[in-house]
Amino acid sequence: MDQSSLGARKLREVKQAKSGDSLKKRLISQFVKLTGISSRGLKNALDLQVRKYNWRFPNLPKEAEGMRLLHLSDTHLDGVPGLLENLLKKLDELEFDLVVWTGDFRYDKGVYDAKCLEPTFDLAKYLLKRSRVLAVPGNHDCSQTLESLEALGIEVLLNSGFEYSPGFFIGGVDDPHYYKTDDLGLALSKRKENDFTLLLAHSPEIIAQASREKVDFYLCGHTHGGQVCFPIVGLVYWGARCARKHASGKFEYQQMQGYTHRGTGSSNSPIRFNCPPEVVIHQLGG
Repeated sequence: MDQSSLGARKLREVKQAKSGDSLKKRLISQFVKLTGISSRGLKNALDLQVRKYNWRFPNLPKEAEGMRLLHLSDTHLDGVPGLLENLLKKLDELEFDLVVWTGDFRYDKGVYDAKCLEPTFDLAKYLLKRSRVLAVPGNHDCSQTLESLEALGIEVLLNSGFEYSPGFFIGGVDDPHYYKTDDLGLALSKRKENDFTLLLAHSPEIIAQASREKVDFYLCGHTHGGQVCFPIVGLVYWGARCARKHASGKFEYQQMQGYTHRGTGSSNSPIRFNCPPEVVIHQLGG
């Protein structure tokens, strides 16, 4: 992790630790309790879907053809009872070459809590037995969480990047949503001029900037795809400063392609409706 970036985010962490549950979360929790939809909502939140996509890029190095990225995001494992067990069963059935994890490793926000993070640590250990794991922080993730993941072997890209293989650069930024300590220039500073560039970010809120910086493939999460969607209408709230069309699933922005993950876990309340949680395999040049 870039230590200067780590220091910059700690002031925001102090504020978040003191804020407690948001009004939105309290209202949602009360609504779920009063309407009695928690059981059905939790069942939906445990119904993990595996989605596989093939992507084509004109400048993808030949060595990367067929590479499979396992994309996880917004796992929030401590907030959804039974999710870790379901997730591990799904992952046992999948083949992948690299894991990318786009933030929100725990359910609640605030001060570091190792007990809450135990399911996340279990997942991290499982993944590391199978693959290299790259991650970026989300708006729920404090510095100690990131340090704990790094101690296990997760590579946290905090406004940093590296050449993964010849001609293939991977960069990652700090959370653009709450912390706003993302530094795309720093994350891409070691990139060579003609490198194929994969960017990991927690949210889709810097899509335009990434496009200007000639990022080829942008992977993010944060929005949960709306989490609760309505028939015909679809998602009505996605909690990010971005266009609706960039808030869920595949998107294109000028020359850049990308994907906004619908979330592996759930936030504010362990429920989902018309928006199942997902595990995604991105195959490059497949």
